[in-house]
Amino acid sequence: MALSNYKSAQIELNVPNKVLATNISSVTGYAYWPHQNGSGDIWYSGSGSKKYYQWEIVFSVTEQLHGSHLTRDDFKYNGLDVVVGDWIAQANSGSCWKIISISSKSATSVTAVVEDWLRYNTFRTSTGNGNPSNGTGVIFCLNEKGVPMLDPLPGTVATSFYPTVASRFEYLNPQMNYVLEQTAHGLNKGDIVAVSSAGFTKANTDTMAKMIGVVTESGPGPNQFMIMPNNQIIDFEPSIPGNQGDYVYVSSAGEFTTSDTGKIAFLKYKMLFLRY
Repeated sequence: MALSNYKSAQIELNVPNKVLATNISSVTGYAYWPHQNGSGDIWYSGSGSKKYYQWEIVFSVTEQLHGSHLTRDDFKYNGLDVVVGDWIAQANSGSCWKIISISSKSATSVTAVVEDWLRYNTFRTSTGNGNPSNGTGVIFCLNEKGVPMLDPLPGTVATSFYPTVASRFEYLNPQMNYVLEQTAHGLNKGDIVAVSSAGFTKANTDTMAKMIGVVTESGPGPNQFMIMPNNQIIDFEPSIPGNQGDYVYVSSAGEFTTSDTGKIAFLKYKMLFLRY
């Protein structure tokens, strides 16, 4: 299956970026990373020095006024516009976490579970503490290239905020290192991956026509792997027809179809599409 690597559905003409000023008031440990990354990993759940990689946080949201009539609420964003797939960053440090679930939200307050995606913050610090902390923050989205959309920035951020956030998303950029999940996939770094209705496999002469990319990491954990895709991955168009492993064609009427017209547009794997 595909994980929520980034969210790009919000990019629309004449719809401004959602960049919300927040204030985190509560941080509670939620889950430890369950898999050891080699024998020297002292931060995973089986270690005596384990560290959380997910937290439940509560934060207030300051309304963002803008000039567009095309948003959920005309001319403004607020806490009701915060969705799973958004990111939250500390205003003073630029450290970032991905929002993976939301249990409650209102115009002014949100309770959510956030994740240290790929344990970036965990290994960035010598203490293994990748946790968010109380204080000011910023909610933002990524575009289809995995780039943070940070215009306009709230005045609460530190001068080091933007370069720190930008650098974080250069690390294993989610478009170039796309994370997929399949139980006990058995794929190794350097393997060429193909997709079919049965899932993801190492490509061979029979399946190479539907190869999707090359494995760049065989983790994190035994059930996830990263690929460098052959072409751009599109992760936000559920209306495209077909099932996993299907080619999607362009019909004579200029519509998408699974009928072979000789004009391949996409290869579908789960709710993702590889552009041809």
